[in-house]
Amino acid sequence: MPMYQIGPIQIDTRRQRQATPQVVVQWRMVRPGVVSPTVRAITGDRNMILILAGVPGNRSGTLRFDYEGSTRQPAVVAVWFEINRVRKPSSLISNISTYGKIDRKRLPQLAGAVALEEFADKDRRLPPTTLPEGFVPLLRNHAMAPGMRGKAAHENKWFDAEVLAVDIRGWLTVKYDDPDESIRLLPTLPTGDTSFFIVRPSTISAVRRSPRKFRASMNVLPGTIAEMPEDYVPLLAKELPPGLPVKFAFSNGWRDGLVVQSDLHQVEVQTRLGGKTEVRKVARYTLIVSTADSKILRRRNGAQSFKTNLEDEPAEE
Repeated sequence: MPMYQIGPIQIDTRRQRQATPQVVVQWRMVRPGVVSPTVRAITGDRNMILILAGVPGNRSGTLRFDYEGSTRQPAVVAVWFEINRVRKPSSLISNISTYGKIDRKRLPQLAGAVALEEFADKDRRLPPTTLPEGFVPLLRNHAMAPGMRGKAAHENKWFDAEVLAVDIRGWLTVKYDDPDESIRLLPTLPTGDTSFFIVRPSTISAVRRSPRKFRASMNVLPGTIAEMPEDYVPLLAKELPPGLPVKFAFSNGWRDGLVVQSDLHQVEVQTRLGGKTEVRKVARYTLIVSTADSKILRRRNGAQSFKTNLEDEPAEE
Protein backbone atom coordinates (compact mmCIF):
# COMPACT_ATOMS: atom_id res chain seq x y z
CA MET A 1 0.00 0.00 0.00
CA PRO A 2 1.40 3.47 -0.89
CA MET A 3 2.07 6.13 1.72
CA TYR A 4 2.17 9.91 1.28
CA GLN A 5 3.39 12.96 3.16
CA ILE A 6 1.32 16.15 2.92
CA GLY A 7 3.01 19.43 3.71
CA PRO A 8 1.71 22.58 5.45
CA ILE A 9 -1.41 24.18 3.96
CA GLN A 10 -1.28 27.72 2.56
CA ILE A 11 -4.19 29.97 1.61
CA ASP A 12 -3.47 31.93 -1.59
CA THR A 13 -5.41 35.20 -1.77
CA ARG A 14 -3.24 36.85 -4.42
CA ARG A 15 -5.27 35.88 -7.48
CA GLN A 16 -6.43 38.97 -9.34
CA ARG A 17 -10.10 39.51 -10.32
CA GLN A 18 -11.31 36.53 -8.29
CA ALA A 19 -12.69 36.73 -4.79
CA THR A 20 -12.29 33.01 -4.03
CA PRO A 21 -8.99 32.17 -2.31
CA GLN A 22 -7.17 28.95 -3.15
CA VAL A 23 -5.80 26.17 -0.98
CA VAL A 24 -2.21 25.23 -1.88
CA VAL A 25 -0.39 22.25 -0.39
CA GLN A 26 2.67 20.22 -1.41
CA TRP A 27 2.68 16.39 -1.27
CA ARG A 28 5.13 13.57 -1.93
CA MET A 29 5.06 9.78 -2.01
CA VAL A 30 7.22 8.19 0.72
CA ARG A 31 6.36 4.56 -0.04
CA PRO A 32 5.22 3.23 -3.43
CA GLY A 33 2.18 1.11 -4.09
CA VAL A 34 -0.08 0.06 -6.95
CA VAL A 35 -3.33 1.60 -5.65
CA SER A 36 -4.44 5.11 -6.66
CA PRO A 37 -5.32 7.34 -3.71
CA THR A 38 -8.52 9.27 -3.12
CA VAL A 39 -7.84 12.90 -2.18
CA ARG A 40 -10.23 14.26 0.46
CA ALA A 41 -10.48 17.71 1.95
CA ILE A 42 -12.44 19.83 4.39
CA THR A 43 -12.80 23.51 3.54
CA GLY A 44 -14.97 25.69 5.71
CA ASP A 45 -18.18 23.77 6.32
CA ARG A 46 -17.77 21.42 3.34
CA ASN A 47 -16.31 17.90 3.01
CA MET A 48 -15.06 17.18 -0.51
CA ILE A 49 -13.54 14.50 -2.71
CA LEU A 50 -11.03 16.22 -4.97
CA ILE A 51 -10.72 15.21 -8.61
CA LEU A 52 -7.15 16.29 -9.22
CA ALA A 53 -4.96 15.15 -12.10
CA GLY A 54 -1.35 14.29 -11.43
CA VAL A 55 -1.54 12.43 -8.12
CA PRO A 56 -1.81 8.87 -9.52
CA GLY A 57 1.45 7.91 -11.19
CA ASN A 58 3.59 10.72 -9.77
CA ARG A 59 5.99 10.90 -6.82
CA SER A 60 5.28 14.47 -5.76
CA GLY A 61 3.26 17.50 -6.68
CA THR A 62 1.13 20.45 -5.59
CA LEU A 63 -2.58 20.38 -4.77
CA ARG A 64 -4.36 23.62 -5.65
CA PHE A 65 -8.13 24.05 -5.35
CA ASP A 66 -10.69 26.70 -4.45
CA TYR A 67 -11.52 27.32 -0.82
CA GLU A 68 -15.21 26.53 -0.25
CA GLY A 69 -16.61 28.42 2.73
CA SER A 70 -17.33 31.86 4.08
CA THR A 71 -14.44 34.27 3.62
CA ARG A 72 -15.79 36.26 6.55
CA GLN A 73 -14.88 33.41 8.92
CA PRO A 74 -11.33 32.27 9.72
CA ALA A 75 -10.24 29.68 7.14
CA VAL A 76 -10.52 26.02 8.17
CA VAL A 77 -8.92 23.36 5.95
CA ALA A 78 -7.86 19.72 6.22
CA VAL A 79 -6.37 17.52 3.46
CA TRP A 80 -5.53 13.82 3.45
CA PHE A 81 -5.17 10.79 1.14
CA GLU A 82 -7.07 7.57 1.64
CA ILE A 83 -7.83 4.33 -0.20
CA ASN A 84 -11.43 3.24 -0.64
CA ARG A 85 -11.96 -0.51 -0.41
CA VAL A 86 -15.02 -2.61 -1.26
CA ARG A 87 -16.87 -3.86 1.84
CA LYS A 88 -14.04 -2.67 4.09
CA PRO A 89 -13.31 0.60 5.90
CA SER A 90 -11.25 3.14 3.99
CA SER A 91 -7.56 3.30 4.88
CA LEU A 92 -5.74 6.52 5.67
CA ILE A 93 -2.44 6.55 3.74
CA SER A 94 -1.06 9.95 4.67
CA ASN A 95 -0.81 12.40 7.51
CA ILE A 96 -3.77 14.80 7.87
CA SER A 97 -2.58 18.34 7.18
CA THR A 98 -4.77 21.03 8.81
CA TYR A 99 -5.10 24.80 8.72
CA GLY A 100 -7.02 26.85 11.26
CA LYS A 101 -9.05 25.64 14.22
CA ILE A 102 -10.88 22.55 13.02
CA ASP A 103 -13.36 20.36 14.89
CA ARG A 104 -11.49 17.09 15.45
CA LYS A 105 -14.77 15.19 15.09
CA ARG A 106 -14.79 16.12 11.41
CA LEU A 107 -11.45 14.41 10.78
CA PRO A 108 -11.39 10.78 9.62
CA GLN A 109 -11.10 7.89 12.02
CA LEU A 110 -9.97 5.32 9.50
CA ALA A 111 -8.39 1.88 9.60
CA GLY A 112 -4.64 1.84 9.06
CA ALA A 113 -3.99 5.40 10.19
CA VAL A 114 -0.26 5.89 10.76
CA ALA A 115 1.45 8.93 12.25
CA LEU A 116 3.98 10.31 9.80
CA GLU A 117 6.80 10.25 12.37
CA GLU A 118 6.08 6.61 13.23
CA PHE A 119 6.02 5.67 9.57
CA ALA A 120 9.29 7.42 8.83
CA ASP A 121 11.03 5.83 11.82
CA LYS A 122 9.79 2.25 11.42
CA ASP A 123 8.80 1.63 7.82
CA ARG A 124 10.94 3.77 5.58
CA ARG A 125 14.24 2.62 7.08
CA LEU A 126 16.83 4.93 5.58
CA PRO A 127 19.89 3.16 4.18
CA PRO A 128 23.28 3.13 5.90
CA THR A 129 25.34 6.27 5.51
CA THR A 130 28.53 4.19 5.06
CA LEU A 131 29.06 2.48 1.70
CA PRO A 132 31.15 -0.69 1.18
CA GLU A 133 34.48 -0.07 -0.52
CA GLY A 134 34.21 0.08 -4.30
CA PHE A 135 30.51 1.02 -4.42
CA VAL A 136 28.78 4.27 -5.35
CA PRO A 137 25.12 5.36 -5.05
CA LEU A 138 22.89 4.59 -8.04
CA LEU A 139 21.29 7.96 -8.77
CA ARG A 140 18.37 9.00 -10.95
CA ASN A 141 20.63 10.33 -13.72
CA HIS A 142 22.68 7.10 -14.01
CA ALA A 143 22.24 4.44 -16.68
CA MET A 144 20.03 1.61 -15.37
CA ALA A 145 18.80 -1.69 -16.78
CA PRO A 146 16.95 -4.77 -15.51
CA GLY A 147 19.50 -7.40 -14.61
CA MET A 148 22.16 -5.09 -13.19
CA ARG A 149 23.42 -6.13 -9.78
CA GLY A 150 24.47 -4.23 -6.69
CA LYS A 151 23.44 -3.87 -3.07
CA ALA A 152 20.05 -2.72 -1.78
CA ALA A 153 19.26 -1.18 1.58
CA HIS A 154 16.94 -2.86 4.05
CA GLU A 155 16.58 -2.06 7.74
CA ASN A 156 19.74 0.02 7.72
CA LYS A 157 21.90 -2.73 6.18
CA TRP A 158 23.19 -3.53 2.69
CA PHE A 159 22.22 -6.79 0.95
CA ASP A 160 23.27 -8.20 -2.43
CA ALA A 161 20.42 -7.63 -4.86
CA GLU A 162 19.38 -7.58 -8.52
CA VAL A 163 17.38 -4.91 -10.34
CA LEU A 164 14.31 -6.57 -11.89
CA ALA A 165 12.63 -3.51 -13.41
CA VAL A 166 13.19 0.22 -13.86
CA ASP A 167 10.16 2.50 -13.79
CA ILE A 168 10.32 5.87 -15.57
CA ARG A 169 8.59 7.50 -12.57
CA GLY A 170 11.69 6.77 -10.48
CA TRP A 171 11.23 3.36 -8.85
CA LEU A 172 13.43 0.25 -8.93
CA THR A 173 11.98 -3.20 -8.42
CA VAL A 174 14.75 -5.20 -6.72
CA LYS A 175 15.14 -8.79 -5.62
CA TYR A 176 17.28 -9.43 -2.54
CA ASP A 177 19.62 -12.44 -2.54
CA ASP A 178 19.41 -12.77 1.24
CA PRO A 179 17.77 -13.51 3.56
CA ASP A 180 14.45 -14.42 1.92
CA GLU A 181 14.73 -13.45 -1.77
CA SER A 182 12.06 -10.83 -1.18
CA ILE A 183 11.08 -8.33 -3.90
CA ARG A 184 10.63 -4.66 -3.04
CA LEU A 185 10.26 -1.24 -4.63
CA LEU A 186 13.01 1.28 -3.91
CA PRO A 187 13.21 4.93 -5.00
CA THR A 188 15.94 6.36 -7.20
CA LEU A 189 16.95 9.77 -5.92
CA PRO A 190 18.81 12.83 -7.22
CA THR A 191 22.36 13.70 -6.25
CA GLY A 192 22.64 14.68 -2.61
CA ASP A 193 19.93 12.36 -1.29
CA THR A 194 20.62 9.07 0.48
CA SER A 195 20.57 6.22 -2.05
CA PHE A 196 18.72 2.94 -1.49
CA PHE A 197 20.73 1.04 -4.13
CA ILE A 198 24.49 1.05 -4.68
CA VAL A 199 26.62 -0.41 -7.48
CA ARG A 200 30.16 -0.60 -8.69
CA PRO A 201 31.09 2.18 -11.17
CA SER A 202 31.98 -0.48 -13.74
CA THR A 203 28.36 -1.68 -13.68
CA ILE A 204 27.03 1.78 -14.53
CA SER A 205 29.55 2.05 -17.38
CA ALA A 206 28.60 -1.39 -18.72
CA VAL A 207 24.89 -0.51 -18.70
CA ARG A 208 25.60 2.76 -20.49
CA ARG A 209 27.57 0.95 -23.23
CA SER A 210 25.38 -2.12 -23.72
CA PRO A 211 22.09 -2.09 -21.79
CA ARG A 212 20.67 -5.00 -23.83
CA LYS A 213 23.35 -7.34 -22.49
CA PHE A 214 21.66 -7.22 -19.09
CA ARG A 215 18.75 -9.60 -18.49
CA ALA A 216 16.71 -9.86 -15.30
CA SER A 217 16.00 -13.27 -13.77
CA MET A 218 12.27 -12.37 -13.58
CA ASN A 219 9.99 -10.38 -15.87
CA VAL A 220 8.39 -7.85 -13.50
CA LEU A 221 6.08 -5.00 -14.49
CA PRO A 222 7.95 -1.72 -13.82
CA GLY A 223 6.61 0.19 -10.84
CA THR A 224 5.24 -2.98 -9.20
CA ILE A 225 6.49 -6.20 -7.60
CA ALA A 226 4.22 -8.40 -9.76
CA GLU A 227 5.83 -10.93 -12.12
CA MET A 228 4.22 -10.75 -15.56
CA PRO A 229 2.68 -13.95 -16.94
CA GLU A 230 3.91 -15.33 -20.25
CA ASP A 231 2.54 -13.77 -23.43
CA TYR A 232 1.65 -10.49 -21.69
CA VAL A 233 3.23 -7.07 -22.17
CA PRO A 234 2.90 -3.65 -20.46
CA LEU A 235 0.06 -1.53 -21.78
CA LEU A 236 1.55 1.19 -23.97
CA ALA A 237 -1.47 2.25 -26.06
CA LYS A 238 -2.49 5.91 -25.65
CA GLU A 239 -6.19 5.18 -26.16
CA LEU A 240 -7.76 2.21 -24.42
CA PRO A 241 -10.96 1.00 -26.07
CA PRO A 242 -13.86 -0.07 -23.83
CA GLY A 243 -14.01 -3.83 -23.58
CA LEU A 244 -10.26 -4.38 -23.91
CA PRO A 245 -9.29 -7.44 -21.78
CA VAL A 246 -6.51 -6.58 -19.34
CA LYS A 247 -4.85 -7.79 -16.17
CA PHE A 248 -4.09 -5.31 -13.41
CA ALA A 249 -1.58 -5.66 -10.57
CA PHE A 250 -3.43 -6.55 -7.38
CA SER A 251 -1.45 -7.20 -4.20
CA ASN A 252 1.45 -9.37 -5.43
CA GLY A 253 -0.52 -10.95 -8.28
CA TRP A 254 -2.99 -10.19 -11.06
CA ARG A 255 -6.71 -9.80 -11.59
CA ASP A 256 -8.58 -10.01 -14.91
CA GLY A 257 -10.81 -7.20 -16.10
CA LEU A 258 -12.29 -5.24 -19.00
CA VAL A 259 -11.58 -1.56 -19.67
CA VAL A 260 -14.65 0.64 -19.11
CA GLN A 261 -13.07 4.07 -19.60
CA SER A 262 -9.71 5.74 -18.98
CA ASP A 263 -7.73 8.95 -18.80
CA LEU A 264 -4.00 9.67 -18.75
CA HIS A 265 -3.57 8.40 -15.19
CA GLN A 266 -6.40 6.07 -14.20
CA VAL A 267 -8.48 3.33 -15.80
CA GLU A 268 -11.90 2.09 -14.75
CA VAL A 269 -11.82 -1.69 -15.01
CA GLN A 270 -14.79 -4.03 -14.76
CA THR A 271 -13.82 -7.14 -12.83
CA ARG A 272 -15.39 -10.03 -10.92
CA LEU A 273 -14.99 -10.40 -7.18
CA GLY A 274 -16.83 -12.92 -4.99
CA GLY A 275 -19.18 -13.83 -7.84
CA LYS A 276 -20.20 -10.19 -8.40
CA THR A 277 -19.25 -7.65 -11.03
CA GLU A 278 -17.68 -4.41 -9.86
CA VAL A 279 -15.84 -1.46 -11.40
CA ARG A 280 -12.48 -0.47 -9.92
CA LYS A 281 -10.28 2.54 -10.59
CA VAL A 282 -6.66 1.45 -11.03
CA ALA A 283 -3.46 3.24 -11.97
CA ARG A 284 -2.81 3.02 -15.69
CA TYR A 285 0.77 1.81 -15.25
CA THR A 286 -0.44 -1.33 -13.41
CA LEU A 287 -2.18 -2.75 -16.50
CA ILE A 288 -0.87 -5.41 -18.86
CA VAL A 289 -2.41 -6.87 -22.02
CA SER A 290 -1.90 -10.09 -23.94
CA THR A 291 0.52 -9.95 -26.86
CA ALA A 292 -2.31 -11.02 -29.18
CA ASP A 293 -4.56 -8.15 -28.11
CA SER A 294 -1.61 -5.76 -28.25
CA LYS A 295 -1.20 -6.61 -31.95
CA ILE A 296 -4.93 -6.06 -32.55
CA LEU A 297 -4.68 -2.60 -30.95
CA ARG A 298 -2.03 -1.62 -33.48
CA ARG A 299 -4.30 -2.46 -36.45
CA ARG A 300 -6.48 0.12 -38.12
CA ASN A 301 -9.92 -0.01 -36.50
CA GLY A 302 -8.61 -2.75 -34.21
CA ALA A 303 -10.28 -1.13 -31.21
CA GLN A 304 -13.67 -2.04 -32.63
CA SER A 305 -12.87 -5.70 -31.95
CA PHE A 306 -13.37 -5.24 -28.19
CA LYS A 307 -16.53 -3.12 -27.95
CA THR A 308 -18.90 -6.09 -27.56
CA ASN A 309 -17.00 -7.58 -24.60
CA LEU A 310 -18.74 -5.36 -22.04
CA GLU A 311 -22.12 -6.05 -23.63
CA ASP A 312 -21.54 -9.80 -23.37
CA GLU A 313 -20.44 -9.63 -19.71
CA PRO A 314 -22.96 -11.57 -17.55
CA ALA A 315 -25.25 -9.47 -15.39
CA GLU A 316 -24.53 -9.14 -11.67
CA GLU A 317 -26.08 -11.94 -9.67
